[in-house]
Amino acid sequence: MTPEGGLLFIPSGTPYGPYERPVGIELLQVEFEGADGSPFADIDQLAATREQLSEQGTFENGMFTWVDRDGARQTQPEFRAVLEAATGRPQATPRTRYSVPIELVPEHFSWMPISSTAMAREFVVFPERGTRLWQLAVSGPGPHRVRAVQETLLFVSSGAGRANGEPIAERDSVRLAAGDDIDSDSDSDSRIELFALDLPRPIENGSPRHAEVQR
Repeated sequence: MTPEGGLLFIPSGTPYGPYERPVGIELLQVEFEGADGSPFADIDQLAATREQLSEQGTFENGMFTWVDRDGARQTQPEFRAVLEAATGRPQATPRTRYSVPIELVPEHFSWMPISSTAMAREFVVFPERGTRLWQLAVSGPGPHRVRAVQETLLFVSSGAGRANGEPIAERDSVRLAAGDDIDSDSDSDSRIELFALDLPRPIENGSPRHAEVQR
């Protein structure tokens, strides 16, 4: 069980579970394409695709069954059938790069100053496609500009402030595309902390997949 305030990163292809948590504990879950390029679709996209496929065949006991153009009966695991139809790409079980999930304790990492008003602490970077987990803190008046070098998600873990002139507070999130700037500053002399996730860079001749945030 991941302790309160902890981070758990499960790389593509790494086995995990069952995952237990006490009643009342809240988790922020983010799912996105793995470094191996396995296709990704969000829950709404999968649900819509499953509804479309149900007009062409039947779902039962975790399998999708349909009759092809030649009149032959075909079967396929439900998740694979839906994912392939949603993404237009073949789905295969990713090869395991890391044998176990990676659990991090943010409070054991040191803050490093990056400007007169901001600090950051780096948790982990995966060099294959640049997936990165880190945290930003801004204290006192005065803006701090963040430029995304790749698609980045920011989540306010504590405090309040402004992002591009708009107020943000605990539990708010911001999504940046590659090249986007965001000016963040705290309210008066307070401090705002944001967890940051840099999503995998697009593979060659590919395009970024969407990411989904669940609370």
